[in-house]
Amino acid sequence: MATYYDIFGQKVQYLASDPSPVTTGQVWYNSTSNTAKVEGYATAAWTTGNNMTGTSVRAFQSTGSVTAAVANGGVSSSAHINQTSNWDGTSWSTGTGSPVSGYSRVGFGTQTAAVFAGGQNGPSTLYTTINEYNGSSWTTSPGTLAQTTRSARGTGTQTAGFIAAGSSGDPPTKLNQAYDYDGTCVAAVTSAPTAVDNAGGSGSSQSAFILYGGEAAPGITNATVNWNGTSWTTLNSLNNGSQNVAGTFSSSTSALFAATSWPAVAPNEQWDGTCWTVIANLSSQRVNSCGSGTGASAFIAGGYDNSGPDQNTLATELWTGAGPVTKTLTTS
Repeated sequence: MATYYDIFGQKVQYLASDPSPVTTGQVWYNSTSNTAKVEGYATAAWTTGNNMTGTSVRAFQSTGSVTAAVANGGVSSSAHINQTSNWDGTSWSTGTGSPVSGYSRVGFGTQTAAVFAGGQNGPSTLYTTINEYNGSSWTTSPGTLAQTTRSARGTGTQTAGFIAAGSSGDPPTKLNQAYDYDGTCVAAVTSAPTAVDNAGGSGSSQSAFILYGGEAAPGITNATVNWNGTSWTTLNSLNNGSQNVAGTFSSSTSALFAATSWPAVAPNEQWDGTCWTVIANLSSQRVNSCGSGTGASAFIAGGYDNSGPDQNTLATELWTGAGPVTKTLTTS
């Protein structure tokens, strides 16, 4: 049988640890772990994750990272609920319910220092309430939103957060509001260029946030705008406009536009900081889901998929973007 040397004319490197940096196609033998390895390139794909626990819901929100997130609120088959769900990167567990039962809340922060605000419970009950979550229990902030708000988007931390867009009233009036939140007070900043509802929102701080897609008068938009802490600028648009974008993703330079429609399937897209690229759709298309992560690594969970008696799903799908991957080789 031909050896690596016979084929390539050189010997495999024997190293005490994996090399850094490493290049695609590089092969080496890790003498510490006694494993042969190669640096390959993985294609982007959705894979099946563990189902959510508790009641299946839609129109709820999550915040945190791909390995530590929290989701809250939503609509079940029969009620608006206050369910809290914790994600550890592999599995879901049910946490303490929030003080507010409602759907379409805005969420930002981390799993153990999260903010959920606004939302709606029934045709005429909308909230200005801001609640904070520490991973196990809830408190109500002394601050409130300037007006009742649902379907806004946000980013940042419990003490340095940012909230934009959404809607108020019934029938809904689309909003272009934008606010900073310091853990106690809400302060108005420069409004977004367009009033938009059910958009996507991704960011890492009060000064790094993008707002994309959603419903704007008179219809669906594919616009992407950036907030830098002082002003708004227009970026490259989505290839396909849609609304009800899943989740609040944790980067303004690496984001997903996913789980956006039912029954028509709107193409999912990935943001690289400059442009949107169409990617594979979920295996189980749905709308009004939650999600967290980045364009390179994220999850989508729950939402409405018209299945079963309640028409909601507990399904979780995991996204891994295309990129370098180290693989262990089988040797003989």
